[in-house]
Amino acid sequence: MKKFAYLFIFVSTLFLSTSCSDSESFDPYQEQEKVPFYPSKMTFRSATDKSSTQEDWTFKYNSDKYITSYTCKQTVKKNDGLTITEQTSGKLDYYIDFDGNRRIVNQIIVEYKSSKGAEYKDTITENAKFTGNYISSIEVMKKHFQSGVSEINSYVRSFTYSQDYCTGSSVRDKNNESTYTYRWSGDKLTQATIHNQSINGNNITHDTYDYTYSDREIVPDYGFDPLAFIYGHNNKIYAAMGFFGKSTPYKMETLSYNGYEKIDGRQYPLQSFILDYTITEVQGTTVEYSAIADDYLEYKYTFRK
Repeated sequence: MKKFAYLFIFVSTLFLSTSCSDSESFDPYQEQEKVPFYPSKMTFRSATDKSSTQEDWTFKYNSDKYITSYTCKQTVKKNDGLTITEQTSGKLDYYIDFDGNRRIVNQIIVEYKSSKGAEYKDTITENAKFTGNYISSIEVMKKHFQSGVSEINSYVRSFTYSQDYCTGSSVRDKNNESTYTYRWSGDKLTQATIHNQSINGNNITHDTYDYTYSDREIVPDYGFDPLAFIYGHNNKIYAAMGFFGKSTPYKMETLSYNGYEKIDGRQYPLQSFILDYTITEVQGTTVEYSAIADDYLEYKYTFRK
């Protein structure tokens, strides 16, 4: 962790007294320090002894601090010499439809290349519809181009809420159907499960993510939500702007994962892991979520103004 010494210890969190925690009137969202922070760049790096992954993001905003465009370049390098690059760019337009509903149209281009010769390009149009302040559905049309062949796929992902918290979503296309379930304990997201199944039922993947948080440390309200990238369940761009409801205001401490897959009726466990998070910041310029795990040499998200 010495490489992070240039960052000051995270001092902006608030420490809650037991009496406040027990008070029914206590509202952690009201206690969050307001520290407007809208990063122009984000870098994610992870590394094991077998491979490394890096993502370099950029963000641009309008006067309302909504993201209007973004880019992401992901590079994966494996010890066997394979290198994979995927470049994504998105452009967002905001409008009110004829029924008075808020909408977002997001035009996305994805270009994929591997050092072994595989290449493809996707052009994606997302049309997100709001109910009140939160996204209730996203209509997606995706054109996939590879080896001179094009294929079009479309689907709708719908979201459910309880008060201001997203409790789940579902999506089905011509090949697969997925169900996302979110469990909350008060204002803390404690578990997310993602169940994906092929339409014919032969293939299944089931992922479970469990989270723990500090009972006393509240993270600042940055306006831009870094947890959108830490969680990664929903569209990260929309989640960063708070369009999927409230996010947990407490400092995340651990993320644990386990899962399984079924292929032609046979079940196989997936590699489980636990990440222990540390949050550091330089006031107003940098926010960093770094994690320690047994199988990782490095694992961190760095957001910069």
